[in-house]
Parts: sequence; C-alpha cells; structure tokens
Amino acid sequence: MFETLISGFCDEFPRIFKGRKTLFTGVVCIAELLIGLPLVTRAGMYIFQILDWYSAAFSVVTISLFECIVVGWIYGANRLYGDIELMIGYQPNAWWKICWMFITPFILLSILIISIVNMGAPTYGEYQYPPWAIGFGWIIASCSIIPIPVLMIVGIATTPGTLIQRIKFLVKPSVRWRPAEQKYQEQYEQQWASSCGRIDHITNGPYKMAPVEPKNGV
Repeated sequence: MFETLISGFCDEFPRIFKGRKTLFTGVVCIAELLIGLPLVTRAGMYIFQILDWYSAAFSVVTISLFECIVVGWIYGANRLYGDIELMIGYQPNAWWKICWMFITPFILLSILIISIVNMGAPTYGEYQYPPWAIGFGWIIASCSIIPIPVLMIVGIATTPGTLIQRIKFLVKPSVRWRPAEQKYQEQYEQQWASSCGRIDHITNGPYKMAPVEPKNGV
C-alpha cells in the first residue's frame, strides 16, 4: 500500500517529484510515523478498533467494487489483457477476466450488502463507543470514498456537450492513456484505435484533449 501511494503521486505529478522520490518517500514515512503514534499508546487498541471497524468493513470493499467495475467494464477486460500482453508478451488465463468481470464484483457486492445490513455500533469488549467516536469513524471511512463522487461531478461539469454526451464520453477509456515508451505507443494505438468506442469525434471534435506527457508504465 505504501509503494502504491508513492508511485501514484510520482506518476501523477512527474514534474514535481522527478528526482525527488527518495525525499518524498522519507517525508511520507515520517508523516505516517507521527500519525501512527496514537496507536501505540494505552488507548491505541480503542483507536485501532474504530478505524478497523469502519475502514475494513465499508470503504475498502466499496473502493474494490468500483475498481472491478472500472477495470472489467469501463476500461474493459479485453483492453487490459492487451496492455498486459504488451508488457509481458502473452495474455493471462481467461479465468482472470471472468473474475474481474463477474465473480469478484458479485462477491464484493454481497459482502458490502451484508456488512451494511449487519453493521452496528463499534465495541471493544464491554466498552461502548460514544456517538462522537462513531461519527469520527464514519468520517474516516468517507475520506477515501468521497473523492469518487466529487471527481465524477467535476468531470461531468467540466466536459462539453449535453449531459448524456458527457456521461458517454467519461465512461470511455481516456485517449491520454498509453505506454510511456515511444516505441510502444504506435503499436498500442494501432491495436486499440477501433476499440472501446474510440471514434474520431472524441479525439478531433469538441472533446479534443491537449497532448500530455504519458504516465509511467502502461
């Protein structure tokens, strides 16, 4: 999870963190150390219990469900298979595609529904958490979920066209996504030029996107 955080920031803001990854990693390590200090106090187990109660049971499952939907149905499992083949030279077993598109989303949705139905106030032994602690738990759980609808609203508000056109455009893979190395970009674009609804009016019409530096990796 830590490496995912570091790589995400470095890939999203390459101009800021270029040549500064080690420094950024050190700053994040110190920040996480300071944030984690309350967990090693006498009240640490009570704090950990409320964090685990809401984060593990709600936000993690919700985000994982969205990830499966995006990867399997919006970006497209077939397209992801093509990306993997471009990186390692062959496509994985078809079982993974079935999991991404059907089995895993169904299991996650079932877990989410059961968790919501059975979720009660957190407890630790005989200790009952006060209302303010329960509210704090829901705030912690919401911090990782709120960006999803917020960015969705921002995307819809800033995209030209009617509401239906905006939604149709936003649920298609971004034309910015491509391999970082130049020698693979042409092969990638030829492979997927006609897939996922990538049609001329998206790249050359009112939705034309300015060229950007490719992100690291495929």
